[in-house]
Amino acid sequence: MKIEKKHLLILISATLLIAGGILYSKSKKIKITVETSSIEKKDKTLTLSAHNYFIQKLDTALQEVWKSFEKIGITKQRYQQALQEYRQKYLRSDYPNGSNQVSSDTKQFVQGILKEFGINPQEITIVGWNDISPAGASEKVIYINEKEFNTYSQDAKYFLIGHEIQHILHQDNCSRYTLELLCNYNGIPTEQSKESPLCQYSRFKEMRADVKTALKGKNWAQGYLDFAKEFHKRAGNNPGITHPLIQDRIALAQEILHYPTLA
Repeated sequence: MKIEKKHLLILISATLLIAGGILYSKSKKIKITVETSSIEKKDKTLTLSAHNYFIQKLDTALQEVWKSFEKIGITKQRYQQALQEYRQKYLRSDYPNGSNQVSSDTKQFVQGILKEFGINPQEITIVGWNDISPAGASEKVIYINEKEFNTYSQDAKYFLIGHEIQHILHQDNCSRYTLELLCNYNGIPTEQSKESPLCQYSRFKEMRADVKTALKGKNWAQGYLDFAKEFHKRAGNNPGITHPLIQDRIALAQEILHYPTLA
């Protein structure tokens, strides 16, 4: 069939227009897909960052602690070597400081949380004590002031035991013992001053125990806030030497509790 030049140009133009429309449509689809993918990627990053944000804060704080120790001649490598050397010595001396008993209900409550954290309850001794703190721990012992402990909310009680379990998991008492020995070896006083590396470490390990327990979920974070507020009512302000300021703990608990993607 003979096609005139004029008609041929119209046909070519129409073909290009249709092809252009198809390409435009495809490019739009591709663009939309890329944008959707970017949003999904952003949401995924946000979800990961929600948990990691507080861990990053801990990492930053720990770096500052090691900088302060390095100024007095104690490096992280030297500490790690000493920790391996002194750990067995410490564990041989880690026995209950007192013989006060706790009720079977409290004992079962604590043992249930130990299991939740992956610790065999048979490896931890649970005893009573008369300290103002409702709970405390060494490497192999959890101490409970049952009279104080039972006045806290259920969420706060979970948090309190979780906090002490974090000390066990991170070998915090043994670490403090090792760092004290290294300070003594270097002729560094171990007095309780806010600026001393030992006290900086002490405040850090308390913050780490708070954060890692609260990050287990909303109820745990609520327990952190309940505990901090109630303890503040009972004990008032603290000097912030071996433990973070109680006002700072309340603020951190609120920040974790209200973080957008905390489960």
